[in-house]
Amino acid sequence: MELFFDIIKRLTKLELILRIGKEMSKMDIRPVTIYAVSEDNNEVIISQTKPPLHRNMVGKELEASFVASIKKDKLERFFFLAKIKKIGLFSLSRNKLVEAVFLMPTKKEIYKRSLRIYPRVNCEKDSVYVIVIPGGDRFQVIDISEGGLCFKCEKDMVNSIRFIPHKELNMIIEFSEDVRIIARAEIMRRFEKDDNPDILFIGVKFTSFPKGEEKQLVRIVEKLRRRKEA
Repeated sequence: MELFFDIIKRLTKLELILRIGKEMSKMDIRPVTIYAVSEDNNEVIISQTKPPLHRNMVGKELEASFVASIKKDKLERFFFLAKIKKIGLFSLSRNKLVEAVFLMPTKKEIYKRSLRIYPRVNCEKDSVYVIVIPGGDRFQVIDISEGGLCFKCEKDMVNSIRFIPHKELNMIIEFSEDVRIIARAEIMRRFEKDDNPDILFIGVKFTSFPKGEEKQLVRIVEKLRRRKEA
């Protein structure tokens, strides 16, 4: 389908949607960069995710998502199905090889649906912190959305034990506007970055809020998003 590849070739970013858990009802959303698109090979070559996809996922089907403007001044979210064809090295340039994920679009159809996906906003420079309860430790928030956040902490024995995937946490989110929001969240993933192996990054998904807190969070995150886009 020529139209499908025409659209994908115009993109630079995607979000992979991984279904996890026994019921496959939970989602892990991982942003990636598009390296190349080959219509002849039926491939969309993307950056490896963080944390990385394992080679035992080759052959698995997943959804890929992107935001685009079809109507003037209106951004919409679209999806397509793809299989992980292989995970291996890709040449970005003559002297640079990187690990990449080779996706094979399965139906070459782009569609919309009602799933709520929240693009995260980087807030490292916006003095956003999270206080984790129990313990009361305060950590810097790296990015946040209406659906979750990612914070960083030292990679030590205490944090390695208490921040494990699928554990639930109570937290207070502090914003620079002297606003504090209470939330309960589930740890979806934790990962490290090659340039800073002594730091753990913890990604959480919000599961519940006291009455009125969620609406306040939505307003603040949207305010941050508009500030970044200005």
